[in-house]
Amino acid sequence: HKMSDAPKELYMFRGSQFVIKAIAAMALKGMLPGDGSYVAREVPLALKGRKKLLPPPHTVPVLRWGNDIIPGSDNICLLLDEKFPDKPRLYPADEAGKAEVRAMEDRISTMYWSNGYLTFCDGQEAFERYTARRVHEAISGIPLIGGLAWSLAPKLILKKAAQAIESGWRDTCRAKGGPFARYGDVPTANRQVVWDETQAELKALDAVVAASPTGYLCRTPTPSAADLTLYGMLERWVGDSLMDGPEGFGPAQPLILDDTPALRKLFEDLRGRFAKDCSLHRFG
Repeated sequence: HKMSDAPKELYMFRGSQFVIKAIAAMALKGMLPGDGSYVAREVPLALKGRKKLLPPPHTVPVLRWGNDIIPGSDNICLLLDEKFPDKPRLYPADEAGKAEVRAMEDRISTMYWSNGYLTFCDGQEAFERYTARRVHEAISGIPLIGGLAWSLAPKLILKKAAQAIESGWRDTCRAKGGPFARYGDVPTANRQVVWDETQAELKALDAVVAASPTGYLCRTPTPSAADLTLYGMLERWVGDSLMDGPEGFGPAQPLILDDTPALRKLFEDLRGRFAKDCSLHRFG
């Protein structure tokens, strides 16, 4: 299936679980970062800046394919199956199989909130494991004063950064409302509640994967959109969010898969497929 010549742009920012999902999905269809098949546009983290660039709800990823604007990783996956029906499918062709993958995809997507909590609200150590290198890069890049400030007070800078990002994340949870609003209010001292809930869900998913003859969540022959949704979450917790090296991310919760061997194996399979060719450093 020949790729059309329509211009393709992926609006994204590094560290997003759903951007990782979209990039992995595009890779399964033969579209890799830096190979010329699409252009990545990094958008501001701040909502005000994103509102100027992205359609509602102003979240990433957003794919522009010619004159079409496709918001959200789920919709991007659906489009990719439409454009590349002969490449590994992200959703089964039959309606029952597709519905099963969509349901699992939706289920795992709700993990976004516990994923954020256990990254940004689980104390200084988790925050620094995840993003200390990125904070260092950002501060050191400030002309004249950045390098000096970091050399004099790195711990203070990281503490202030952690406090600001945690506060912003909690505000996001409260604004979301519904069952996810509580992630804005669970104090770090009570983080065990969120950890235990997350472990219970991961163990349930581990049982699903362990029972699958293919090793994928919905018994598909290749990774489905559901597997890629989980992959995006796990990259943040135990990987590097496709940003290795001294300017990249680290694992926020490196021990979180210790009791889920089937999920660990699935993650290693997916990381083996994508980490090398889908590094977000390729976006410059």
